[in-house]
Amino acid sequence: MKVFFLLRNNFFGRALVGVSLRSCPQGRRAAGFASLRCFAALRTVLTHALRMPHADKFLAPVLSLFNRRFVAILVCLIALLYFSCGRRKQYVPKPKCYNIIHLPEPAYQRLDTVAYPYSFEYSKHARLVPDDKERLWLSIYYPKFDATINLTYFDLTQPYKGKKATMHSIFEDHRRLIYAHTDKVTSIREKVYKVNGNKIIWFDLQGEVGTQGQFFASDSLKHVLVANMYFKTALKNDSLAPVITFVKNDLARIYQTLKWKR
Repeated sequence: MKVFFLLRNNFFGRALVGVSLRSCPQGRRAAGFASLRCFAALRTVLTHALRMPHADKFLAPVLSLFNRRFVAILVCLIALLYFSCGRRKQYVPKPKCYNIIHLPEPAYQRLDTVAYPYSFEYSKHARLVPDDKERLWLSIYYPKFDATINLTYFDLTQPYKGKKATMHSIFEDHRRLIYAHTDKVTSIREKVYKVNGNKIIWFDLQGEVGTQGQFFASDSLKHVLVANMYFKTALKNDSLAPVITFVKNDLARIYQTLKWKR
């Protein structure tokens, strides 16, 4: 009956294994409890076998060897579970990130040529692109950012759309085009400045729009210059924010250094 007593008291080992399994991940825990259930079924069969007449005489040597091996296996299993089943790692999603953009240091040079009736400072990191149709129109292209500042010039002494040109009519047409972006823009901030005798109207646009900054400049007598910036890339403005700010500062630099040729 000694073997029967050992089998009856093996529930202490099973309980210890169960406590260890509860600290394991779900998959290992299920496999461990399945092994315990198998052992419980085997224990039930052997217990009934020991109750049969003369069972101790025939089964005792085998069951005694089984219990010694079981104790050794049980100790190894507990040690394995203790060292392999730690606290489950807590995984968190990676934070939102954007591409690294290395911006050059701002540097400027002056546009001063007889081909245009205006002069201003523009970035050394951009190149001038004359317009194919209008000789007094100009583009400033940034190869690194695939961005462009478009400059449109109007002479108030010349007709505008078949009528006498006025600063007000040109400005209203320009303003109407800006507010055509209202389906995608989140805000439009309009500011008026007086810089070097010129009236400047600055437009700052926020949202997923193609142009984020524009200005209208005029001396109210003869010259009108309209400028806007565009990006051809398909990236969202959130990821382009540093570049947008960089080009927008260059756009402001144009009207800050703008001079007319008489």
